[in-house]
Amino acid sequence: MKTLLNFIKSSQVLPITVTVLAIFLLSMALMAPLWAQGHDHHMGHSHGAGPSAPQPMAPQPSSPEPSAPPVSSLLYSGVGTVKALDLNNLTVTLDHGPIPALNWPAMVMDFQVEGADLLEGLAVGDRVTFDFRAQRSTFLIIDLEKQR
Repeated sequence: MKTLLNFIKSSQVLPITVTVLAIFLLSMALMAPLWAQGHDHHMGHSHGAGPSAPQPMAPQPSSPEPSAPPVSSLLYSGVGTVKALDLNNLTVTLDHGPIPALNWPAMVMDFQVEGADLLEGLAVGDRVTFDFRAQRSTFLIIDLEKQR
């Protein structure tokens, strides 16, 4: 063992080891951005094109209710019939027509409403027009008016 240590100290093994280690660490540091780009690709981004603009998610055919994208400032409009009202949870169930901007077919679904005042004067069976946006894990109605 002592002979091996003397050989390492007296030879060029230590400087070569340090040089190889430095080259390895430098190459790892230079490769990190490429790995991150590869990770972004697997997260739904394309190589070289940069991140794409967020797109609202359309409902999946196997699911009766659509999935909500993250909070969005985009507003969508619809027309529908009130099927249920829940004043405690601030929700309304609407049987709404197609929402072309989201590529949604006509369907029955629950919406959160921005405030209890939007539900005042509404009853099951009323025809309504509404404006909504994506809000965390749901869709939030910000304007709801009974049709005359």
